[in-house]
Amino acid sequence: MPLGLVERKKPPRIKEDVSPEKGSELYHETEITQTFEHQQFLEQVLRDRQSPKSQGKRIAIIGEPGAGKTTLLQQTAKWVSKKIEQSVVIWVSLADLRSRDLETYLLEVWLKAVARTAGQAEASTQVKDDFVAQFNQGLVWLVLDGVDEMQSTLGNPLEEIGQQIRQGGLLQQSRIVLSCRLNLWDGGSNALDSFDNYRTLEFSYPQQVEEYICKWFGSQSPAQMHTGEQLCVALREPGKERIRDLVKNPLRLMLLCLNWHSGEGNLPQTKAGLYEQFVSYFYEWKKDRFETTREQRRQLNAALAEMAQKAIDKEATRFWLRQEFVCEYLGHPDDTDSLFAIALQLGWLNKVGVEAKHHTRAVYAFFHPTFQEYFAALSIDDWHYFLNHIPENPSHADANYRIFETQWREVLLLWLGREDISKEQKENLIQSLVQFEDRCNDFYWDKAVFIAAAGISEFRNCTYEQKIIEQLVLWAFGYFDIQRQEWLEALNPLREEARKALLETNSSKAVNEIINFIQNNPDELYSRYNAIQVLGEIGSGSPEVEQMLADLLCNSQDERTIVQAAATLTKILPSHQAAFYTLINSIENDKDYNIPEYAAKILGEIQVNFSETIYMLIDLIGKYKIAKRNNHSEIKNYNANIERVGFSNITREEKICGLIIQVLGNIGVDNLEVINILLQLLNQSESKYVRAKAVESLGKIGNGNKIVIDTLIDILNKSQDWNLRSISANSLGEVAKGCPEAISALIYLMDNYKHYDNFNKASKSLIKIIDFNSNSIEIIIDKFISILQLDNHPYIVIDIVNCLGEIANGTRNHKAKNALLKLLNSNISNNTRYFVAKNLGKIDSNNRDAIDALEDILNNSQESYWQRCVSAIALEEIKHSNSQALAVLVNKIFDTQNSLELLYTDESQSFMGYSIIAQPDEVSWLINFLSIGRNKTQIKSVVSKLKLLLNNKIRETDFKRWKICYQILWFCSQNLSYQNFYTVWNSR
Repeated sequence: MPLGLVERKKPPRIKEDVSPEKGSELYHETEITQTFEHQQFLEQVLRDRQSPKSQGKRIAIIGEPGAGKTTLLQQTAKWVSKKIEQSVVIWVSLADLRSRDLETYLLEVWLKAVARTAGQAEASTQVKDDFVAQFNQGLVWLVLDGVDEMQSTLGNPLEEIGQQIRQGGLLQQSRIVLSCRLNLWDGGSNALDSFDNYRTLEFSYPQQVEEYICKWFGSQSPAQMHTGEQLCVALREPGKERIRDLVKNPLRLMLLCLNWHSGEGNLPQTKAGLYEQFVSYFYEWKKDRFETTREQRRQLNAALAEMAQKAIDKEATRFWLRQEFVCEYLGHPDDTDSLFAIALQLGWLNKVGVEAKHHTRAVYAFFHPTFQEYFAALSIDDWHYFLNHIPENPSHADANYRIFETQWREVLLLWLGREDISKEQKENLIQSLVQFEDRCNDFYWDKAVFIAAAGISEFRNCTYEQKIIEQLVLWAFGYFDIQRQEWLEALNPLREEARKALLETNSSKAVNEIINFIQNNPDELYSRYNAIQVLGEIGSGSPEVEQMLADLLCNSQDERTIVQAAATLTKILPSHQAAFYTLINSIENDKDYNIPEYAAKILGEIQVNFSETIYMLIDLIGKYKIAKRNNHSEIKNYNANIERVGFSNITREEKICGLIIQVLGNIGVDNLEVINILLQLLNQSESKYVRAKAVESLGKIGNGNKIVIDTLIDILNKSQDWNLRSISANSLGEVAKGCPEAISALIYLMDNYKHYDNFNKASKSLIKIIDFNSNSIEIIIDKFISILQLDNHPYIVIDIVNCLGEIANGTRNHKAKNALLKLLNSNISNNTRYFVAKNLGKIDSNNRDAIDALEDILNNSQESYWQRCVSAIALEEIKHSNSQALAVLVNKIFDTQNSLELLYTDESQSFMGYSIIAQPDEVSWLINFLSIGRNKTQIKSVVSKLKLLLNNKIRETDFKRWKICYQILWFCSQNLSYQNFYTVWNSR
């Protein structure tokens, strides 16, 4: 597998922590000059000598353990020997030098070995002379693997090899490509500072990871290919985010393949079991290069466990580990016998940068954060470490609620999966969660149940397993209340969180409970559609799910149930022919427009059988004669789909063709046959609707295609159909990045718009396609500013102001800033003033004029609540912790004189599990405001005020207001510790 590289400037300075789901970012470079694909590196850097320091003569490839340095070096050696004429490539594993210097090794060991392969006992004088001559002619390439594994008399292998290069006549004449681990390269003074250094890039997911898996299993035997495909499917499942990130490293991916292979297509039942095997394999992999005793491994594992647990509990950055902190547990790295030195040699710890404020102080990280979480789990013996609940006094010194802190979630799951922890301890912990008494309107009991649900995926056969899953199903889908004779459902976000929890809990138990729910409830129930949909997320590989869905497909009398069953089947069995044909046929459904709309959506998401789908859809288009407008007597208004493109009446044929074109736009990326069909429809159809849908889809699949770009530009320049011009402008923004002709066409449309929507789409597309590193951005900023000076239409002004806020940054902000300041002080409406001030604040966060303008709007009681609330959010983005802004947002909820800004649609109109209830403005405003700074004092203030409205009286008399308070308080509970929330909630 070819690896990419980045050219780096210097070690990154560590400022912020990362999440374990993105743990590979610990090893990302923060200061790079160029990123190379593998072939690009070989040709530009090695062949064409385009490197800044050495012109391709001195190259260092660096990376963490298992990053593929040796593999990359081997590929480089093969390529040089084949592609660079007269090159003499010499591979040296530097660990083989022992105490010899490199030049002596080449003349006395390497050359002698070459002579023996030619049938000679020793290299003759002539051979030696010829060998030296090749060095002097610059033909020799030394490919040196593993500087970090080299023995050094100077104490530092970099100094050793650097000195040998400077003093050795032959070495000076050669071109050198070497590999080295990050720990050594960034470890201190570097004697190889004349080398251009390139950092290995991790694999991309899913493309390169899945390609590696297929190649690895294919190399075992052709019969193993299916086993590899099963591993790819397993990695795509929900809850595998950490593992997907973990295996972007080639070594860790190889270990996963080995584990899957030895487990005959199964991973260990628990995450803890998986990482235990990883640790064992890791030590085994290192044995040849750095052997350790059993006692050394025991001591090191214990010290790493204690350090990992303390870092997660106490350190400001959990995964960036300061050297001073590491030394407390592992000793000093310069002591060759210390556990620190051993951890570095093995690669459990790696240097990843320096402290932001102290550039001489090193920062380290585990091989991957998940290993740190695993080691931390090994250090915990008592379940009370996670939770020691004192209901009457949560602030007591003996109480702790780590279980609600996000950084302990994965540690908890790994702890529950440990085989050496007694079942009694695990049962006690799950019981304490299920029976958690929070005295806070159940906000934290809900959270405790969700944690327990994730926990039973690692702790199987728990006593509370069935009870937990039944509760999740009740929250997720609702129940029939016999006394009230109506279907009741949990409120969002509780309902949505319960559905997410079903994806993370014991899948086999969840599947059985959902099947029971589906079989015991009527076809027409919307919650039943939702339940079928959830099975598509967790039912892969379950014969019971496949059988039930197949039965629904064949026997249900409800068309929506049939199409939902087909949609779910194609997710878990993409090659299921009956389900596939059901979706294709559903596009022509006349009775319920939602059905063909949903069928088209699912067909556009299917990940296999692209060719078959494309051919069938193209045939289906051919069935309808839409080259000319059909004059049917019955014309229906299919508003659910067509309002997006501005049409009021279309025929059945147009509707069907529009959906087919939509699917082709989702699955036909870079497919020339699909592009040609869409271009043909655009040129030949007299249906404005069909032409518009064709342009929409070309914008999805024609990226960089010159014919597509030229066609869209032609529409902008010549068409009299303003709607088609708008859609073409939007599509051009998706396919023509950096294209000068497209930029010119969009500017032309802005100058000659027939409808405001033309201008709006053209300006937005310009922002998408400009190259921020080219001169074109200056031209566009000047263009925007000139429009501000000539056009006073408020919508046009607001569009331009928003565009300037997006693109004017850094050294380019001076012109834009002055233009916005001038506009801010002119005679404009307060609505326009809001947008000007907001974008001026984006360009210059300390701008006093922007802050004053927003504060004026905020404090003006004559302004609309909408204007004051959005100004409050904009002000918070510029100037954090504004108490007046928060007060305006909270008072909006209490103000019974003004109607709530609730964008409400009857949920019974939703279909296939897609709720179309819009979130109330009050909810999104306040949550957006609090999300900007996540200020604990502000959040506690909101809890203190809104708790007054969360009572039964308000629920009965003003349910909308009660619901708004519930949703906001849910957000607050997710962002405050239990102790803090409890204190505020129970205070008078």
